[in-house]
Amino acid sequence: MDKKLAVWMLVVIAYAPVYAEDSPLVGRWAVDFAKTAESLGNSDKAKGFLASSQGLSIEMDCLGDGTMLFKKTFGDESETIAGTYQVKKQDAEFVVIELVYPLQGIRFEQIYRFPQDFVDQEVLMKGTFREHYAESESFGLGQGDYVIEVFYESLSAEKKAEIQKKAQRLESPVVVSGVLGRSSIEDDEVYFIEAAAIAWKKDAMAKEAIRVKLNGPNGCEMPFPGLGMSLIWRREQ
Repeated sequence: MDKKLAVWMLVVIAYAPVYAEDSPLVGRWAVDFAKTAESLGNSDKAKGFLASSQGLSIEMDCLGDGTMLFKKTFGDESETIAGTYQVKKQDAEFVVIELVYPLQGIRFEQIYRFPQDFVDQEVLMKGTFREHYAESESFGLGQGDYVIEVFYESLSAEKKAEIQKKAQRLESPVVVSGVLGRSSIEDDEVYFIEAAAIAWKKDAMAKEAIRVKLNGPNGCEMPFPGLGMSLIWRREQ
Protein backbone atom coordinates (compact mmCIF):
# COMPACT_ATOMS: atom_id res chain seq x y z
CA MET A 1 0.00 0.00 0.00
CA ASP A 2 1.22 3.50 -0.80
CA LYS A 3 2.63 5.13 2.36
CA LYS A 4 0.79 8.41 1.76
CA LEU A 5 -2.50 6.54 1.35
CA ALA A 6 -1.86 4.57 4.55
CA VAL A 7 -1.20 7.78 6.52
CA TRP A 8 -4.36 9.39 5.10
CA MET A 9 -6.44 6.36 6.14
CA LEU A 10 -5.07 6.49 9.68
CA VAL A 11 -5.94 10.18 9.97
CA VAL A 12 -9.49 9.55 8.77
CA ILE A 13 -9.95 6.70 11.25
CA ALA A 14 -8.55 8.74 14.14
CA TYR A 15 -10.90 11.68 13.53
CA ALA A 16 -14.00 9.87 12.31
CA PRO A 17 -17.11 10.87 14.33
CA VAL A 18 -18.28 8.44 16.99
CA TYR A 19 -21.92 7.63 16.31
CA ALA A 20 -24.33 6.96 19.17
CA GLU A 21 -24.98 3.38 18.09
CA ASP A 22 -21.24 2.67 18.33
CA SER A 23 -20.97 3.97 21.89
CA PRO A 24 -20.15 1.43 24.66
CA LEU A 25 -22.84 3.17 26.74
CA VAL A 26 -25.71 1.87 24.63
CA GLY A 27 -27.89 -0.33 26.85
CA ARG A 28 -29.81 -0.27 30.13
CA TRP A 29 -27.97 0.68 33.32
CA ALA A 30 -28.74 0.96 37.04
CA VAL A 31 -26.82 2.60 39.89
CA ASP A 32 -24.96 0.18 42.15
CA PHE A 33 -25.39 1.93 45.49
CA ALA A 34 -23.11 -0.48 47.39
CA LYS A 35 -20.17 0.10 45.03
CA THR A 36 -20.87 3.83 44.94
CA ALA A 37 -20.68 3.89 48.75
CA GLU A 38 -17.34 2.02 48.64
CA SER A 39 -15.97 4.56 46.16
CA LEU A 40 -16.45 7.39 48.69
CA GLY A 41 -13.41 6.14 50.60
CA ASN A 42 -14.84 7.01 54.01
CA SER A 43 -16.83 4.59 56.16
CA ASP A 44 -19.00 7.28 57.75
CA LYS A 45 -19.84 8.83 54.37
CA ALA A 46 -20.53 5.36 52.98
CA LYS A 47 -22.98 4.56 55.80
CA GLY A 48 -24.73 7.89 55.39
CA PHE A 49 -24.99 7.44 51.61
CA LEU A 50 -26.45 3.94 51.94
CA ALA A 51 -28.92 5.07 54.59
CA SER A 52 -30.14 7.99 52.46
CA SER A 53 -30.48 5.81 49.36
CA GLN A 54 -32.63 3.12 50.96
CA GLY A 55 -35.62 2.47 48.69
CA LEU A 56 -34.15 4.60 45.89
CA SER A 57 -33.69 3.30 42.36
CA ILE A 58 -31.84 5.14 39.57
CA GLU A 59 -31.86 3.77 36.03
CA MET A 60 -30.52 4.91 32.68
CA ASP A 61 -31.45 3.86 29.14
CA CYS A 62 -28.86 4.86 26.56
CA LEU A 63 -30.23 4.30 23.06
CA GLY A 64 -28.41 4.03 19.76
CA ASP A 65 -30.47 6.85 18.23
CA GLY A 66 -28.86 9.43 20.55
CA THR A 67 -31.59 9.40 23.23
CA MET A 68 -30.84 9.10 26.95
CA LEU A 69 -33.53 8.41 29.53
CA PHE A 70 -32.92 8.72 33.28
CA LYS A 71 -35.43 7.59 35.90
CA LYS A 72 -35.33 8.00 39.68
CA THR A 73 -37.86 6.04 41.73
CA PHE A 74 -38.47 6.34 45.46
CA GLY A 75 -41.53 4.53 46.77
CA ASP A 76 -44.53 5.73 44.78
CA GLU A 77 -42.72 8.80 43.45
CA SER A 78 -40.72 8.84 40.22
CA GLU A 79 -38.90 11.42 38.12
CA THR A 80 -37.95 10.90 34.49
CA ILE A 81 -35.50 12.98 32.46
CA ALA A 82 -35.39 12.51 28.69
CA GLY A 83 -32.45 14.01 26.83
CA THR A 84 -30.28 13.66 23.76
CA TYR A 85 -26.54 13.04 23.66
CA GLN A 86 -23.59 13.18 21.30
CA VAL A 87 -20.32 11.34 21.80
CA LYS A 88 -17.56 13.96 21.64
CA LYS A 89 -14.56 11.79 22.48
CA GLN A 90 -13.93 8.13 23.17
CA ASP A 91 -10.99 5.87 24.02
CA ALA A 92 -10.51 2.59 25.87
CA GLU A 93 -11.07 4.13 29.32
CA PHE A 94 -13.31 7.17 28.90
CA VAL A 95 -16.24 8.48 26.89
CA VAL A 96 -17.08 12.19 26.83
CA ILE A 97 -20.68 12.98 25.91
CA GLU A 98 -22.57 16.23 25.50
CA LEU A 99 -26.01 15.79 27.06
CA VAL A 100 -28.93 18.16 26.40
CA TYR A 101 -31.93 17.76 28.70
CA PRO A 102 -34.78 19.79 30.22
CA LEU A 103 -34.24 21.10 33.73
CA GLN A 104 -36.91 19.67 36.00
CA GLY A 105 -37.38 22.53 38.41
CA ILE A 106 -38.97 22.16 41.84
CA ARG A 107 -42.63 21.99 42.79
CA PHE A 108 -44.59 23.52 45.65
CA GLU A 109 -45.10 20.12 47.20
CA GLN A 110 -41.34 19.73 47.58
CA ILE A 111 -40.95 23.13 49.22
CA TYR A 112 -43.66 22.48 51.81
CA ARG A 113 -42.46 18.95 52.55
CA PHE A 114 -38.71 19.67 52.65
CA PRO A 115 -38.23 23.44 53.14
CA GLN A 116 -34.79 22.91 54.67
CA ASP A 117 -33.55 21.61 51.30
CA PHE A 118 -34.55 24.73 49.36
CA VAL A 119 -34.82 27.85 51.53
CA ASP A 120 -31.92 30.28 50.95
CA GLN A 121 -30.79 28.11 48.01
CA GLU A 122 -30.74 28.70 44.25
CA VAL A 123 -33.85 27.09 42.77
CA LEU A 124 -35.54 26.79 39.40
CA MET A 125 -39.33 26.78 39.10
CA LYS A 126 -41.57 26.40 36.06
CA GLY A 127 -45.18 27.50 35.88
CA THR A 128 -47.46 30.19 34.46
CA PHE A 129 -47.40 33.98 34.79
CA ARG A 130 -50.20 35.11 37.11
CA GLU A 131 -50.96 38.40 38.91
CA HIS A 132 -48.58 41.32 38.33
CA TYR A 133 -47.75 43.79 41.12
CA ALA A 134 -46.01 46.77 39.52
CA GLU A 135 -45.61 48.72 42.78
CA SER A 136 -43.56 45.94 44.39
CA GLU A 137 -41.93 44.76 41.13
CA SER A 138 -43.24 41.25 41.56
CA PHE A 139 -45.62 38.75 39.99
CA GLY A 140 -47.17 35.41 40.80
CA LEU A 141 -45.83 32.15 39.38
CA GLY A 142 -48.56 29.53 39.36
CA GLN A 143 -48.45 25.75 39.50
CA GLY A 144 -52.03 24.52 39.47
CA ASP A 145 -53.79 26.08 42.46
CA TYR A 146 -50.53 27.24 44.08
CA VAL A 147 -48.94 30.64 43.49
CA ILE A 148 -45.57 31.90 44.68
CA GLU A 149 -44.52 35.55 44.49
CA VAL A 150 -41.46 36.34 42.36
CA PHE A 151 -39.59 39.61 43.01
CA TYR A 152 -37.71 40.96 39.98
CA GLU A 153 -36.32 44.30 41.22
CA SER A 154 -32.72 43.18 40.59
CA LEU A 155 -33.28 42.37 36.91
CA SER A 156 -32.26 44.59 34.01
CA ALA A 157 -34.49 47.35 32.60
CA GLU A 158 -35.00 45.23 29.46
CA LYS A 159 -36.28 42.29 31.48
CA LYS A 160 -38.56 44.55 33.52
CA ALA A 161 -40.03 45.91 30.28
CA GLU A 162 -40.70 42.32 29.15
CA ILE A 163 -42.56 41.64 32.39
CA GLN A 164 -44.69 44.76 31.91
CA LYS A 165 -45.73 43.45 28.49
CA LYS A 166 -46.46 39.98 29.85
CA ALA A 167 -48.79 41.55 32.42
CA GLN A 168 -51.28 41.86 29.57
CA ARG A 169 -51.04 38.14 28.80
CA LEU A 170 -51.60 36.15 31.95
CA GLU A 171 -51.05 32.37 32.01
CA SER A 172 -47.98 32.62 29.79
CA PRO A 173 -45.44 29.84 30.49
CA VAL A 174 -42.48 31.09 32.53
CA VAL A 175 -39.29 29.67 34.03
CA VAL A 176 -37.68 31.47 36.97
CA SER A 177 -34.34 30.90 38.66
CA GLY A 178 -33.30 32.64 41.84
CA VAL A 179 -33.00 32.31 45.62
CA LEU A 180 -35.96 30.91 47.53
CA GLY A 181 -36.85 32.93 50.62
CA ARG A 182 -39.30 32.48 53.48
CA SER A 183 -41.13 34.93 55.71
CA SER A 184 -43.66 34.45 58.50
CA ILE A 185 -47.04 36.17 58.50
CA GLU A 186 -48.76 35.35 61.79
CA ASP A 187 -48.68 31.54 61.86
CA ASP A 188 -48.26 31.01 58.12
CA GLU A 189 -45.01 30.35 56.28
CA VAL A 190 -44.84 32.37 53.05
CA TYR A 191 -42.32 31.52 50.34
CA PHE A 192 -41.03 33.79 47.60
CA ILE A 193 -38.26 33.92 44.98
CA GLU A 194 -35.73 36.70 44.41
CA ALA A 195 -35.36 36.28 40.66
CA ALA A 196 -31.95 36.16 38.99
CA ALA A 197 -33.22 35.13 35.54
CA ILE A 198 -36.56 34.72 33.78
CA ALA A 199 -37.38 32.92 30.52
CA TRP A 200 -40.72 32.93 28.76
CA LYS A 201 -40.95 29.29 27.82
CA LYS A 202 -42.34 26.02 29.10
CA ASP A 203 -38.99 24.28 29.52
CA ALA A 204 -35.46 25.38 30.31
CA MET A 205 -32.77 23.27 28.69
CA ALA A 206 -29.37 22.38 30.10
CA LYS A 207 -26.29 21.37 28.13
CA GLU A 208 -23.76 19.40 30.12
CA ALA A 209 -20.44 17.77 29.19
CA ILE A 210 -20.21 14.46 31.05
CA ARG A 211 -17.02 12.42 31.35
CA VAL A 212 -17.80 8.73 31.73
CA LYS A 213 -15.18 6.33 33.09
CA LEU A 214 -15.54 2.82 31.68
CA ASN A 215 -15.08 -0.05 34.14
CA GLY A 216 -15.01 -2.92 31.70
CA PRO A 217 -17.91 -3.75 29.36
CA ASN A 218 -20.56 -3.84 32.09
CA GLY A 219 -19.63 -1.02 34.43
CA CYS A 220 -19.08 2.72 34.32
CA GLU A 221 -18.79 5.78 36.56
CA MET A 222 -20.70 8.98 35.79
CA PRO A 223 -22.97 11.53 37.50
CA PHE A 224 -26.75 11.79 37.30
CA PRO A 225 -27.62 14.90 35.20
CA GLY A 226 -27.44 18.02 37.33
CA LEU A 227 -26.41 16.11 40.44
CA GLY A 228 -22.64 16.36 40.10
CA MET A 229 -21.80 13.40 42.34
CA SER A 230 -20.22 10.46 40.51
CA LEU A 231 -22.19 7.23 40.69
CA ILE A 232 -21.18 3.65 39.89
CA TRP A 233 -23.44 2.07 37.29
CA ARG A 234 -23.83 -1.58 36.25
CA ARG A 235 -25.17 -2.77 32.93
CA GLU A 236 -28.55 -4.48 33.22
CA GLN A 237 -28.85 -5.49 29.56
